[in-house]
Amino acid sequence: MQRSRRAAIAACMFLAIAASPGVSLAQTADELYASGVKARQAQHFDEAADLLKRALALKPGNADVLVQLGFAELGRNDLPAAREAFSGALSLAPAYQDASFGLAEVEFRSGNLDAALPLAESVVRAEPGNADAAALVETIRKAKQAAAGSKVKPAPAAAVPAKKAPPRRADPVAGLMQQGRRLRAAGKLPEAEQAYRRALRLAPKNTDILV
Repeated sequence: MQRSRRAAIAACMFLAIAASPGVSLAQTADELYASGVKARQAQHFDEAADLLKRALALKPGNADVLVQLGFAELGRNDLPAAREAFSGALSLAPAYQDASFGLAEVEFRSGNLDAALPLAESVVRAEPGNADAAALVETIRKAKQAAAGSKVKPAPAAAVPAKKAPPRRADPVAGLMQQGRRLRAAGKLPEAEQAYRRALRLAPKNTDILV
């Protein structure tokens, strides 16, 4: 009788502990994985990462768990942890498109556009109907174009050379008058007269020529 009573008390205590908030029975890797995926989809990324890490501890080398963990880490913006998870999944399953997409997202957010683009393009080739991958490819291409455009500096405008003033022409009238004076001083009066006449034809109103 005493033994039966003790067994009943122990059973009640076990049930009470199991029903207490925050206390749960041991979960399998599959249960932890399912709970982790559900938490990630609800955007409870910290909880999801914890559950998926526990699942991975029970089932190491599981590509599905690694991919889900990668997306949970992306949700927490822990890019190094996400890269490690996606890379681990691809090392186990190189054709795992979700892992390639996740790694492309990591590289894009890290600013590694040259690494991100081929990863995203490979997903589009493998899954032509993957709208998320197609959108990521377009976003990466636009980012690359913007980056290339910002590096091209416009050529400086060619300096317009200042227009030079045309050379000032010598005054022919003054030259002829000076020539006439020299000829007259030299006693060559006919030649001097011809020089004066030519100057007078060029400037008939210049009375200085007649002096």
